Amino acid sequence: MNQSLDVTSYILRRYLAFSIDAIVFSMIFIPIFMCYLLVPTLNSISHKDYWAATINYFTLGEYGLIIKITNFIIQLFVERVNSAPLFWSKFTQLIMQIIKDELTLLLANLTFPTVFIFSRAWSESSTKQASVGKRIMGLKVASQSTGGQIPFVNSLIRNTVAFFFGSISILFAFFTKRRQSFSDILVGAVVIESIKEESLKPIGE
Repeated sequence: MNQSLDVTSYILRRYLAFSIDAIVFSMIFIPIFMCYLLVPTLNSISHKDYWAATINYFTLGEYGLIIKITNFIIQLFVERVNSAPLFWSKFTQLIMQIIKDELTLLLANLTFPTVFIFSRAWSESSTKQASVGKRIMGLKVASQSTGGQIPFVNSLIRNTVAFFFGSISILFAFFTKRRQSFSDILVGAVVIESIKEESLKPIGE
């Protein structure tokens, strides 16, 4: 019973370490990205085009596509677009704007996990052997065979698998001798208490 509680506590600490890393990274990444997204809004404000600024701001959300199309229809009536060439010109501008915005959001969705994974891989393969979250939780990543640092490539593979298959990967910790997740086993790593400099035995073992 005690062993089960120890394993659960150990896994919970690993989850909390990951969550802390995600929160810290989001606090840094999201404001920077939002500043980039707000450039069109600020540009419209500088030109005193407040309607365009409003549209640019609200099209950052999940209903951005609906707002863009609604604004396009409104503009057709406001500007009295009554010729096919002018209509197709406006329509082409709309499509190009949608493509640009969707690509920007896609880039953000790809950039966030990529930079997050690389930053964790770097920190956990450094001399500290731990990300910010792991340091706070008193954990570090060590080589299963030596107890020292793991190579950056190994750490990168480990964090990539952990990011996309974390919930499944961590289940292995319930059944492995050193409480290793699948991502740990894959690269020959083990997560141990940082205060145990020479021990490869994780919590509860």
